[in-house]
Amino acid sequence: RHFGTEIAFRQLFEDTPDIASLARWLDEVLPPEAFRPTPAPAAGPHLPKGESAAAGSPADLQARVQALAEGAPSDLADIVRRQLELMQRQLELLSGAAATPDEPTAATTSPPAEPATRQAGPTRPPRGVTAKLKPSGGTGPLSLSGEQERWLRAFVERYNRKTARSKAQAARHKRVYADPRSVTGFHRLWKEVTYQLAAERSAGSRFTDLDGNEYIDYVMSYGVALFGHSPAFVRAAVQRQLERGTALDLLSPLATEVGELLTRLSGKDRMTLANTGTEALVAAVRAARAATGRDRIAVFDTDYHGLTDEFLLRAFQFGEQQRVAPLAPGIPRFL
Repeated sequence: RHFGTEIAFRQLFEDTPDIASLARWLDEVLPPEAFRPTPAPAAGPHLPKGESAAAGSPADLQARVQALAEGAPSDLADIVRRQLELMQRQLELLSGAAATPDEPTAATTSPPAEPATRQAGPTRPPRGVTAKLKPSGGTGPLSLSGEQERWLRAFVERYNRKTARSKAQAARHKRVYADPRSVTGFHRLWKEVTYQLAAERSAGSRFTDLDGNEYIDYVMSYGVALFGHSPAFVRAAVQRQLERGTALDLLSPLATEVGELLTRLSGKDRMTLANTGTEALVAAVRAARAATGRDRIAVFDTDYHGLTDEFLLRAFQFGEQQRVAPLAPGIPRFL
């Protein structure tokens, strides 16, 4: 908005990941006169004796002081005249005039200065938003050698054949479901393999996708499946509770039992449960701020802290300073 031009969000992260590359891009797309320095104001002409000056102008001020000096004692008048001479020299230096106070001169306009050479910005890329592969030349879009391109093309073809049903399911899924994981790790060079696998079934440490491929799942639902997928004792406990009912708005004796176990395990007086890590983190930060009276928090750069706006930040180097900025559009800049 400030520069009167537009840049795609994806292009901002892929082609201009740091201040230096963004400055070069602006230098290419903006017209040369976009940031030409404003010409210095013309030096006003010195008024000959007898001519009046605009009220409030330096010449008007000088005339008023001169009139006061003429009616003052000789010593005071001499001091005032010296002050006037000094003031006139200062005005000449400020306006660039070279004439004496008694000699009128034509107004001159300083030629517009040539635009200063733009200094390259800091070259350290913002951490947490750039691709893992180092771009060619340090900045700009990623590039691959011919051998790398051939290998990647062959890999994409093999992977697409092996997971064809998952790819079709992912394409159908993203039309109706807003899931950021569907674009995690996206880059135009390997966009054809940027999709989630669709699971048909899972048990223990393994899962099977829609194409019948079996995998060892080391992610384990991001830690939720701590005992593996669908362990027998969890299925039995869930079945027992389903038979008893699930009154979510009433106090459950099981919740009290879980609280007693967790407080004994952690050594804390009280505890609470949350549906997601984001909810737990928001509650923890709120409690810490209430206890300390301080607002500022520390986050680990490039780590995941949930989906709350104030945690979705990226660090970048601005000269000698390290600053933070929103990770995505829609997040207020003041956070």
